[in-house]
Amino acid sequence: GRAGSPSLAALNAHYQPGAVRAAKDVEAVWLVRRATAECGGVRAVNCKSGKDRTALELALSLSQEVGAAGIVPDRLLHSLRTALQVGLSYELTSWNSGQPSSYAFELLELACLPSGWAPSW
Repeated sequence: GRAGSPSLAALNAHYQPGAVRAAKDVEAVWLVRRATAECGGVRAVNCKSGKDRTALELALSLSQEVGAAGIVPDRLLHSLRTALQVGLSYELTSWNSGQPSSYAFELLELACLPSGWAPSW
């Protein structure tokens, strides 16, 4: 069954006692996504503030899923990712705060974002 799937095994190994993980465990996000997909589950995204990080994760995920499904030609994926990052972040910030749309990042936060997650402005 699925209990022995490669993604679940990788996820279990990642959390074994003594396993070395980064302070910001981005790898865990990818492992959980793969294991969830193998089990027929769907992805849910949540962060405590529900602002830019949520929007950027959604934008990155959607662009990767669209690319993997072959819906958009490869040459347009960068443009799609950029458009999603710019548009979703503004919208989610507004929806969650009740204020006009804006970015919620400070300069230090922008400098620390993983590659591919920073907004393109």
